[in-house]
Amino acid sequence: MKNLRPLVLTALLFSVVSISCASDAIHAITPAQARIDGSLLLTLDQITAETAANLIPNKDSTVVVYCRTGRRSSLSVKILKEMGYSKAFDLGGLNSWPYSTINGPRASR
Repeated sequence: MKNLRPLVLTALLFSVVSISCASDAIHAITPAQARIDGSLLLTLDQITAETAANLIPNKDSTVVVYCRTGRRSSLSVKILKEMGYSKAFDLGGLNSWPYSTINGPRASR
């Protein structure tokens, strides 16, 4: 599995689907949930075949997943790869993201 560094992702942000995985314990995503601007905010249990097909219809799309610490993003990338998203990458934890973040969910596509 390949991992990306934050600086590499900044160059790719406009051409990728970026997903932040909130804790499964957070069933309702709160306005205070931090994420990288431009990313979608989902819980791990929301990453299903149906959700992926709706949000990322092209399985050749580059998908970057991160969470707070890296554990859920790693699981999410594994799930996406099993669904056929060969260009799914794990950024790891948002706690290592050196750039600004915003709060709250992004409007769905």
